[in-house]
Amino acid sequence: MTKICTCCKQEKPLTEFTRRKFVYKGVERWGHKSQCKPCHTEAGRVARQANLEKARAREKELREQRKLNRTPEQKEKLRLKFLAWNTAWRKANPDRVKAAKLRHRDRAIERKRERYQEKIDELRAKCHEYYLANKEEINERHMKHYQKPEVKERLRAYQQAIRPQERIKARMRIRNLDPNYIKLMIRRNIGLPAHMVSKSLIETQRLIVQIKREVRK
Repeated sequence: MTKICTCCKQEKPLTEFTRRKFVYKGVERWGHKSQCKPCHTEAGRVARQANLEKARAREKELREQRKLNRTPEQKEKLRLKFLAWNTAWRKANPDRVKAAKLRHRDRAIERKRERYQEKIDELRAKCHEYYLANKEEINERHMKHYQKPEVKERLRAYQQAIRPQERIKARMRIRNLDPNYIKLMIRRNIGLPAHMVSKSLIETQRLIVQIKREVRK
């Protein structure tokens, strides 16, 4: 059987027309749409472009509704399906994966730094608590590591190569009252942990050191 499309006016087999349900004299029946599948698709595309914002809002609403109506089994099935597809795609396109990593590397590093700066006080406090709770174990682990012959050799070579430069840098830090130098001074004199040394305390200690230097002159 064939049918003539009302849009392109071509006679096509019924398989080229989408089936639809309609009511005729109170009875539900099945038939076919008046437009063929290609014409119906093109008409939908044109209508969507004419009302793009409305169509996008409706599509977003439908997506959210489908997400809410998914069962746990459906969610797990979709997760496994996407994971398998993603793994296969990454294996088949290693060059594109590498290019994407390089393209977004700087942005990812910047985001990590921002998150670290947001939680820096909390992380330092946790590290200090862990150190106090496991101080002996940590010190023992460090001693074992630094007693290894290869580690000793690397440290010796590093110190011989970097010692003159480090001495110059250390003198400049002391002369310019570098914040890290002031922070170290506070920790040694007062005994405060690093995460409790605030910027205001560093500035106060710097002023005290400057006054003492002026008095000595």
